[in-house]
Amino acid sequence: MKVHFENAKKLYQQKLRPILERDHSLRFEEMDKLSPDDPKVIALRNDDRLVKTALLSALAPNVESLRGLTASRLADLNHGTIKSPVPGRETQMVLQKFRKLAAEVGQIKIGDEPTNPTISVQLTGVDTDSIIVQAQAEDNHGNRMRKIKEILFQQLGVQQEDKLVLHFEFVWRATKRSCEILFGNVRELPDASLINSGDDWRLIIDYPFDTEGHGPRDDVAKIERFLSGHDQPSRAVAWVPSFLSKQA
Repeated sequence: MKVHFENAKKLYQQKLRPILERDHSLRFEEMDKLSPDDPKVIALRNDDRLVKTALLSALAPNVESLRGLTASRLADLNHGTIKSPVPGRETQMVLQKFRKLAAEVGQIKIGDEPTNPTISVQLTGVDTDSIIVQAQAEDNHGNRMRKIKEILFQQLGVQQEDKLVLHFEFVWRATKRSCEILFGNVRELPDASLINSGDDWRLIIDYPFDTEGHGPRDDVAKIERFLSGHDQPSRAVAWVPSFLSKQA
């Protein structure tokens, strides 16, 4: 129990509390300088209570009211502190807050239940931060491109091959179809990659990130320059997604 308590204390002080202060643009030490009724103070205090309730659930999992904590039960345990503009959406607000935290803090786990998932905190003695620091050499642009391609192709059901342009067959409206798929940085592609005179359409998929200093506008500008310099039609369509944030 002592080990769990120390892990909970470390998790709160080193990760959760700094995130709350950042998101609310207010440090806990500064709260005494403001009125207790200040909206920023109230918002920070309320979110802090939610986080501490989740930590209590991890420390005392056998307590009936804290066992199997869900988003709705978290809202009920903090009744009066969660105020939604639309009555009855307090559970959704709590879930949204913890999903945001879970994106940054691996110890926060959200269940797979579709409507009212469980929310838990995993108190572990494993120092994940040091592991991540040691693996930073693997976090480079090339590996990111390979990983995002692997994830996307898996979701689309496309078999990966060591080719620039892939031929993909699928069934749409009970009819067998086919197309070409090119996954690459649109702004760096030669014009020849955007030209397709074949019978099948070519789908060009851009990455949701780029090297520093470049954004989706560069990809769109590349397409616009291509269109202004080529009068002949091309059976091609480019998907330029919004970029992921640096944090994501």
